[in-house]
Amino acid sequence: MYYPTIKVIVRFTLCPIIPAPIISAVILSLDLHEFTGTVEWYYWLPAYVGMTLWVSLCALIFFGVPALMLSVVYATLQLRRSAKHLFLVSLSGGALAFMFNGLFLPPLHEIAAITLGLVTSLLAALFALPKQTTLSYD
Repeated sequence: MYYPTIKVIVRFTLCPIIPAPIISAVILSLDLHEFTGTVEWYYWLPAYVGMTLWVSLCALIFFGVPALMLSVVYATLQLRRSAKHLFLVSLSGGALAFMFNGLFLPPLHEIAAITLGLVTSLLAALFALPKQTTLSYD
């Protein structure tokens, strides 16, 4: 049976860029009234989008190598979209984000690293992993 190895590796490697647009959209929606009251929107919106892209790129550079290593493990194991594999992927993504974050950043962001690793790995697994077949005995 065919397994989409390249699709799984690419989508899990790009997993670290997921939090930046989501966090930026939340911050923008919470502070929208302050931004529109001080400066015209066409001045700050391109800068805001540029900073979001910059943070996404930095996250990909910083967490890209561990995400690539983990995605190769997922593709080698040929994981499917089952509850057991989704749990394994989200738990390992959170653990890897926690460990890799602890090597380089101060220990104040441990809960954020675990949460973002869990959530982004789960989202990537829902979109990257192929569906569970009925003939599989996993």
